[in-house]
Amino acid sequence: MWHRPGGVSPGLTACFKRFAEEAAAGRDPYSLIDPVLESGVRRRPIEAGYGSKSIFQVPWHATLNLSALPAGASHASWRFNTAEWLVPNGYSQEKGEARLVFVHGGNAADSASGPYYAGFTMRLANWTRLPVLAFDYTTEPVSPWPNNLRSVLSYLEYGWTHGPEGAADASKLILVADSEGTLVLMQTLIAMHDDTLSRLLGYRSVLPPPHQLVGGVVLSSAVVDVHCRTRSFDWNCYNFSNPLSYTPQGTGDPDTGNCTGLGTRAAKVDDCLGSYLTYFFGFEGALRGAPHGGQRGAATAEVRRRADFFNQSLLSPIDYPMAGFPPLLVISGTRDYFYSDGPSLAQRACDAGVDAEVFNVHGAFHDFIEYSEGCGSGVPADEALAAYSRIATFTTRVLRRR
Repeated sequence: MWHRPGGVSPGLTACFKRFAEEAAAGRDPYSLIDPVLESGVRRRPIEAGYGSKSIFQVPWHATLNLSALPAGASHASWRFNTAEWLVPNGYSQEKGEARLVFVHGGNAADSASGPYYAGFTMRLANWTRLPVLAFDYTTEPVSPWPNNLRSVLSYLEYGWTHGPEGAADASKLILVADSEGTLVLMQTLIAMHDDTLSRLLGYRSVLPPPHQLVGGVVLSSAVVDVHCRTRSFDWNCYNFSNPLSYTPQGTGDPDTGNCTGLGTRAAKVDDCLGSYLTYFFGFEGALRGAPHGGQRGAATAEVRRRADFFNQSLLSPIDYPMAGFPPLLVISGTRDYFYSDGPSLAQRACDAGVDAEVFNVHGAFHDFIEYSEGCGSGVPADEALAAYSRIATFTTRVLRRR
């Protein structure tokens, strides 16, 4: 467990206050995420298609009427098949270099190059001094699992055979994922280790074996238990009515821990299972898992009905035997609503003999690494800077092993 000397940093303390202000004003707190860097890293968009292949299809975008879904909004917009390189200053492509590939969180409405993740990917390039491939992969709700795995594998193929300056094979890929992207990435690794699934997805003969391809894996704010057994649901709900919640002395996750209307453990699990029904089955899953007449329980019943599907260990990384997996760094904040998933996955990896490093940060919330500038306060959040430093050290260590 990492404790900042003297307690929670002034930067993270400022974030709690800013989250409270944004919530009270009805504004999106994600606007507090780190902005893009003004220097140190260059952005290079990737054109659709490369060489004689075209894995980056024409960029895809859709806006749909969601009046039938219980999401609260009448319309939503999704996009995918866009990508870019983040290149640190002084970089010059070399044959056999290492590269970093980033898998974003959320669904197809999120963008690795958009305002929620561009600051993160640029800082990854700046701290590791590696070129970072960031992309918007095909995913739910428009194109649910396993299309997301197939899409990520396509980008891994590109990152292995092409760098920012053109075609050239890498020596190793460092894979980094955030939030729901950690589930996507871990399922992708499972697919790479499972011959049957890899062949079904069409990549057994395209990519080298995973031990040759992947040098290390970094999971930030992991969300990896599709059965929603996450124990931290019980103590990391954010209490918007309690003034102490807006301070480091309070409890709960101001980023993802809004449990309004989820007063019981069963309701929290049902809400969580509903998100996985959407992840695996798209719009059909969203409709089948939606509360009926405002009452929870439909998602739990639907997952129980599909038990033969959900009980497959290859779907839930926290249940999969991970022997032979690459070195792993799991970064978690103790106030994260999904906190328990990270240490549980790391323990599972350790039990399987995987080189697993755990960085649990006291007092930090979900995605705290993305708020390194103290939510616009101008005061750095030491917790986030320590996480970036740990990623850089881990990357250097695992690449030396080759």
